[in-house]
Amino acid sequence: AMGRMEDLVVALAALAMVVDGAPWLLIGVNTVPRQPSGKPPIRYLEQTLGSIHQQLSGTLFENSVHVHVVNHLLGKHVVFDQLKAKHSTDEHFHFSEVEHRLVDPHPRAGNNQNVNIPGVKVRRQSLDLVTAFGLWAATAKALGVKYFLTVEDDMKLCPGGMQAIRYAVNKATCLLYTSDAADEEDSVDHGGRGYTIKKKRGGSDRCM
Repeated sequence: AMGRMEDLVVALAALAMVVDGAPWLLIGVNTVPRQPSGKPPIRYLEQTLGSIHQQLSGTLFENSVHVHVVNHLLGKHVVFDQLKAKHSTDEHFHFSEVEHRLVDPHPRAGNNQNVNIPGVKVRRQSLDLVTAFGLWAATAKALGVKYFLTVEDDMKLCPGGMQAIRYAVNKATCLLYTSDAADEEDSVDHGGRGYTIKKKRGGSDRCM
C-alpha cells in the first residue's frame, strides 16, 4: 500500500508540473568556447549539461523540462558540437548557433575604472544575452512553458537541484524579485547569474 501511495504522489507531482499539456520549465544555457591557446578545450558546458541531464533522466522532470543551449561563436565551439551530436535524438534538448553577433555600438570605448560604465567584455556579454533571450523566448513560446530559467555554461546543477527549484517555485505564494532586473514580481533573480521567470497570463497572474 505504501509503495502504491508513493507512486501516486510521484504521478500527481508530474501531472502538476504540466500546464495545459505544456512543459513546466525551459532552461536556457548561454555559451562560448573555452579553449586556451595550444591546450584542449575546457569542458564546462559538458559538466553543466551532464548535471542537468542526470537529474532529468528517468525522473518526473524528464518530460516537463526542456534545455536550450545557445553558442555565440559559429563553428568554433568543439564541446558544443559534441554535445549537440550526443543529444541529437533527445527532443528535450535544443541547440542553436548565432550566425551574426550583435555589433558593439561603442567599439572604440575601451575599459575604464568606473564600475558603472560597462567595459568591452561586459558589453559583449550583454549583446550576446540579448540575442540568446530572443532565441529562448521563441522556444518558450513554441513549447508554451510556464517557467524559464537561465544559467551560465559553467554552473553545474547541485545534487537535488531540480527538486530545490521545484520546491522553491511551488511553495512560494507569489514570485518575488530581488533586483531591478526582475519585473513586477514576475521573476526571481539568482544573484545576477540566473533568473526564474514566470509566464504571464493577461498580466495579472502573479500568484501560484
